[in-house]
Amino acid sequence: MAVTAALWGTELLAGRVPVNGVVDRAAGPADSVTPELVEALSVSVPAWGEVGERLVVPLLPRPGRAGLLPVGPEALGAGTATSSVGVLVAPSLGEGFVLHLTPFGHVLDGGWLLDAERVACRPVPHHALEQVGLRAAQRGLAAAVRSGTELLETLGAPPVWAGERAGGHTAGSAAELPRRVPPEVLDLLERAAAVAAMTTEGRETHAAVGAATAGRHRALTELHHAALDALEAGSLSAARGLGANRSGTRD
Repeated sequence: MAVTAALWGTELLAGRVPVNGVVDRAAGPADSVTPELVEALSVSVPAWGEVGERLVVPLLPRPGRAGLLPVGPEALGAGTATSSVGVLVAPSLGEGFVLHLTPFGHVLDGGWLLDAERVACRPVPHHALEQVGLRAAQRGLAAAVRSGTELLETLGAPPVWAGERAGGHTAGSAAELPRRVPPEVLDLLERAAAVAAMTTEGRETHAAVGAATAGRHRALTELHHAALDALEAGSLSAARGLGANRSGTRD
């Protein structure tokens, strides 16, 4: 969800989506949003653009480990909250919002509520943005999947990856992203999302039944972090492309 919100925020900065349309696009599958989320996307993000920001990038939750970009301890800490689905960062300004997704209502008439909370970030040096490359991310994810699967097999654990499109990806993820995201970037995002989802499920199953070994849990954790690295790198690559092609045309 943070990836979707970040890329639509970048499209807003590029002038290709109207302010009054960005919330519905960026909120993805959330059933409802708070006024704070609306203000973050329709007021604060445009204000970033007025002072020269061209990108919105996501920082994904990963307790105990930093992401690809040096955004500072406040953003890292906020991004690991139980309800957090990530942090939206204005890299050149050092500003951000942590996104929270929480359930509301009852089983039959409830849903998911998306909220935003301002968080302090450090400006990201330009060289740190530029050193994150698409090809390296593609190779890194492929290598992690290969080595992770081999390790899981030696431990006698069920594979988490089988075939080119195993497991699919989060429902509607492709349809929720801006159509200008290049196919090879979209492919990386889908693959990484699939691995992240499967490793999350695998670790939760381990916690629930207590049958997996510590080695299996470590292997799943390493594979999960590799998937998050690929998601962040793919998102940054997509945002750079969207931000470089500014237009007055609206989707």
